[in-house]
Amino acid sequence: TRGVRAPAEDAVALELFATLSRGASLVLDIGSNTGLFAMAAARSNPGARVVGFDILPEAVELFFANIIRNDLCRVVPLLRGVGVPDSVFRAPVRVGGSALPSSLSTNIHFEAGVDVSIESLNSLLRLWDGQGKVLIKIDVEATEHDIFEHGLQFLDACKPVMICELLMRAQVGR
Repeated sequence: TRGVRAPAEDAVALELFATLSRGASLVLDIGSNTGLFAMAAARSNPGARVVGFDILPEAVELFFANIIRNDLCRVVPLLRGVGVPDSVFRAPVRVGGSALPSSLSTNIHFEAGVDVSIESLNSLLRLWDGQGKVLIKIDVEATEHDIFEHGLQFLDACKPVMICELLMRAQVGR
């Protein structure tokens, strides 16, 4: 996109996320891709604990490189999914082509690759010290229901502020 975020909604979401992060003690970027939202939060709030999760090895490699390039080594990038606990996503190691895939989800199956662990949102309570506000960005390509279904304890305890991309193809109920 030649350095311009497209579509325009992404720019609005990024600006809103950076603004909301100023009041957060914990920021979770679920579906972080190359870490743009996580790094914006870290830049906006140097005191926040910022953790990003993605299921694509290539994205996490670039996220880590972006952290180094931007001197934000306190941001934690994790090659891990959030959704159905104790499940695994087989991630392709190299998808190929010149563009990084940005629409892979845990409901896509690959024959070859690396196994990426999936944990529940509830399990992420360990990251919160019980104090301060929590901010979450969720962009997981139509598997949001898995996060919420296995995250009710987290949501009840933290009462986080959330920005969530919801896709029309997301499952409604099971």
